[in-house]
Parts: sequence; C-alpha cells; structure tokens
Amino acid sequence: MSLVRAMLGVERKKSVSGLVLPDDMSRTPMSYGGEMGSMLRLCECLDGGEFAEAAEATKEIGVDPATVWGHQCAAFDRVMRMI
Repeated sequence: MSLVRAMLGVERKKSVSGLVLPDDMSRTPMSYGGEMGSMLRLCECLDGGEFAEAAEATKEIGVDPATVWGHQCAAFDRVMRMI
C-alpha cells in the first residue's frame, strides 16, 4: 500500500479508489488513523528516506527501530532470492 500512490503518480485518496478493501484498510490511506495508518506512515517514511519521521512512527506503534530494520533485511533477502 505504501507504494501504490507513488507507482500510480496520484494523490493518496485516488490511489485506493478502484481497490476493493475492508473498511479499515480503505480509510487508512486517507487519515493514517489507527495502527494500520501508523504502519502505513512508517512504510511511506522508509520508502521516502524520511528516517527521523520513521523513528517517530516506530514509537507510535511500539516497535523498536532495530526490529523494523530486521524485517526490512528479511524482505530484501526474500526479494533477492526470487530474482
């Protein structure tokens, strides 16, 4: 979800307009509300290289930055194994 609007080159609200999503997920891109919104904010900050903001987002969801880094490394590793 964090890259949908970047890939489509459209505003956040329009990026989900054609997707069929559960209510909590379809509201998330509009307001960053709730835990899913905080996770989306974290992903967008990481995608955009906004690391100070990403650190703040990790506090909001109660995740240690080292844990986030570990998950990112694992995801990168999975992608590299696929290509």
